[in-house]
Amino acid sequence: MTTRKKAVPEAAFSPEELEQFRQRLLAERQRIEGTMKSSRSNLANRGPRENIEETGSEDFIHSVDLSMMAKGSETLQLIDDALNNIRKGTFGICQDCGKRIGAARLEIRPYARYCIDCKSARESQNSPRRHA
Repeated sequence: MTTRKKAVPEAAFSPEELEQFRQRLLAERQRIEGTMKSSRSNLANRGPRENIEETGSEDFIHSVDLSMMAKGSETLQLIDDALNNIRKGTFGICQDCGKRIGAARLEIRPYARYCIDCKSARESQNSPRRHA
């Protein structure tokens, strides 16, 4: 088994850039928490259904709400990790190779843990075609 040597990041983000990322992460956290609160409310307010069609629709909505809550929980953890990395001075560093994650990737997903190359490699390793 070979291990990749972690490189030293090319350059740190400026304090202004870090603050912008921190504000974006906090806003995303607030948005997700609002969505999860709405999903919890939907789940709590389920009452008896009068017919089978309503039950099927409600079951679908229930499964969507549960899925959204699970995804939201995962994303909240990633956001918390990114905020912690800002505090530690390691924000934007790929957890696999140790290189700086591209600014364009962080603009789209400020809680990204991997650079695009490492993320692509992870996805290709998990591809169902590998097992065919």
